[in-house]
Amino acid sequence: MQKNISHHLSDLNFRTSLLESLEWDEEILDSFLTYLEEKFQSEWDPIVLLEDIKDLFGYETFEIMAELFKNEYSIIFNYDDKGVH
Repeated sequence: MQKNISHHLSDLNFRTSLLESLEWDEEILDSFLTYLEEKFQSEWDPIVLLEDIKDLFGYETFEIMAELFKNEYSIIFNYDDKGVH
């Protein structure tokens, strides 16, 4: 999952959405990306990570990352709102 998320983080549209959620502050975006990189290099719990993102970087950034995690988990587990396939 980490590799897929890293791929999204390099996508220009996705990065623009993140930057907008961080009020167009590129220094905060750099801090956010560094923070994620550090988390991804250790054991991490997605729920705790998302709560930390909300606390540290704001609700809009949390929403973007929560949707990304949801999409990645649905791909990994072939899961949708109706259940596992």
